[in-house]
Amino acid sequence: MDIEVMQDERDSLDFWLGQFRRLDGVWTGDDCEPGRCYHPLMRDRGRAFLGFLGMLRAKVGLWRAVSGLILICVFVVVALRAGSQSITEDEALTFHSYLGDSFGKVFTSHYDANNSVVHTALCWLSIHIFGLTEFGFRIPTLAGSILFFWAVFQLASILFGRQFFHLIAVLSLAGNPYVLDFFTVARGYGLALGFLALALLAAVRMVNADEIDHAGLFRAGLWSSLSVASSLAFLFAAAGLLLALMLVLLRYPGRRTRSAVALMVIDSAWGPFTVLSFLILVLPLLTATPASFSIGATKWHETIASLVRTSFFHNLEIPLLSSWPKLFQYICEKMAATYIPVLAGSILVAAVGLLFRAGGRRDRLSLLVSLAFSLTVAVAWLAHSFAHVKLPVMRTGVYFLFLFPLALLSFLAGERRSPARRLGWAFLPVALFLVLFYVPQSDAKATFDWRSDAAIRKFSEAIELIRIYQGVSNVRVGGSPVFTETLSFYRLKNGYGQWQPIVRQKATDPADFYVLANTDRDAIHALNLRLLLDDPVSQSILAVPSRIPPVEVK
Repeated sequence: MDIEVMQDERDSLDFWLGQFRRLDGVWTGDDCEPGRCYHPLMRDRGRAFLGFLGMLRAKVGLWRAVSGLILICVFVVVALRAGSQSITEDEALTFHSYLGDSFGKVFTSHYDANNSVVHTALCWLSIHIFGLTEFGFRIPTLAGSILFFWAVFQLASILFGRQFFHLIAVLSLAGNPYVLDFFTVARGYGLALGFLALALLAAVRMVNADEIDHAGLFRAGLWSSLSVASSLAFLFAAAGLLLALMLVLLRYPGRRTRSAVALMVIDSAWGPFTVLSFLILVLPLLTATPASFSIGATKWHETIASLVRTSFFHNLEIPLLSSWPKLFQYICEKMAATYIPVLAGSILVAAVGLLFRAGGRRDRLSLLVSLAFSLTVAVAWLAHSFAHVKLPVMRTGVYFLFLFPLALLSFLAGERRSPARRLGWAFLPVALFLVLFYVPQSDAKATFDWRSDAAIRKFSEAIELIRIYQGVSNVRVGGSPVFTETLSFYRLKNGYGQWQPIVRQKATDPADFYVLANTDRDAIHALNLRLLLDDPVSQSILAVPSRIPPVEVK
């Protein structure tokens, strides 16, 4: 039997060798013209690939597949940034304040805005399981990015199905370079944004369902509470979302009475949200003071201008910024002062109109999202006006960069020929404008808020290499006080035992190595320092004292 099998295999091989021959790198048969007939295996692979594309288009949809591929690529870039970018000042401060000791210190230490409780606790677990590395420190943030990207994909699918708008929604929601920064650094904003997106997804599914169920309401309340517990700055957004969900369900109660719907929402959404948020945050907030919440804006114009600046001035190397900076500055100022307030007002007016006008199921989605954005603004304004809480600014208002474009695009998902759909077509150029400016702004080298920290890891490694080469010990590393926490982190992480403890000091205090921010470059001339490294991204420098004494200027 084995002899017959071997004979069959040899005959088969002889047949194929006799049937085909190699000519100029192309397989041809005896009955084919040279260079025209490809090997049948190659033809089968081509047909299989085309068949796979056809199946993908039929099952998933072309634009949904493109959107999914883009999100996967974005996540890969985010993960690479998390492993390669230097630790920032706020991350190092979080480590020194909460992560260097026992797990209970996360909840019992004196509270400040740097303690994003759920995120900080997950970071403690992460570095004790995977080790103290940049990537290990940032695993909870990467988990938040996965939650956010998945929720964005699902929201775009519910709103637009397989339409081209699915791609526009994904790019406008997940393409903001400032939002992507917080999926790279170990701060609570990225994880909180992921939980907020899940809460909004649960609310959208609830509104889109035939019946109101306790499980869906519970998910909305659960994800909202985890969002707030990951970053207290998201309290306004979570409260606005749950209020919007209640109003929409009261407007469309189905077969239930409005009183029954209100009790269901309070019991299954607001109840878990309040209880879980209280249980997680009660111990840390016992030590909070008004100074713990000092970061913020006093006017809405400051809030809008900060978000516009961080979104559109993220990468200063793009052609538009470098070629026409004054024009670009003018456009951004007009956006902050006029265009965005007008758009936000339009969203509010449209939400109120949808609330009091009966509409189809598709209009409910537009109503929920636009109400969530409008009520978030309203809650923040009420807290500012009556409790003197400062308005969100920059990263404390990063959720607006998610809710605002989603509210604009949600009207396109309204019923055909409805006023909401027509308004969506009017808002579409705004979404396209955002996509047009988001994509070129992508910057994998540094973050906006902590750009000066981008070279600290490289500088720390260079200092240790020079110390080893020179054979010296007990070196003093000084410079700009803004780098004290990050230099202390790398001294501990890499075991630089020959470094003296890093203490906060003036940039001109004596040291063996100087790590200086761009604002302290005058110290080079004042101390007659010799420049070793000048990082073009962070504009920070590494310098050492020169052997030649400084010349006194008379």
